[in-house]
Amino acid sequence: MKRLPVAIVAVLVVLAIAAFATGGFGLWRGGDKGLMLYGNVDIREVDMAFEVGGRIDEVAVEEGDRVKEGDLLAAVDPARGRDRLAQADAQIAQAEAQLARLRNGNRPQDIAQARA
Repeated sequence: MKRLPVAIVAVLVVLAIAAFATGGFGLWRGGDKGLMLYGNVDIREVDMAFEVGGRIDEVAVEEGDRVKEGDLLAAVDPARGRDRLAQADAQIAQAEAQLARLRNGNRPQDIAQARA
């Protein structure tokens, strides 16, 4: 008879130790403190295309800045664009001069020279 109470006490002691060791299976948790994590998030890479080629003259944003669609990210050096514009203006002037020559027709001197 004495053996039965000793066995019951031994089982209760083992259960108490197990409950203490495992934190009471979550029954005695202190308030929900939530989960707090620290770390870095990788930056998403985006392919960009430019309307014109050239050297970058100015970078308007820094790494980590928030941008939205339409924001200026970088400016291209305008020197190359000015050179191309001047070249296009010269081609227009040349084409207008040739058009004026064709509209005015042949001069008598040109006709005489062609016959000679």
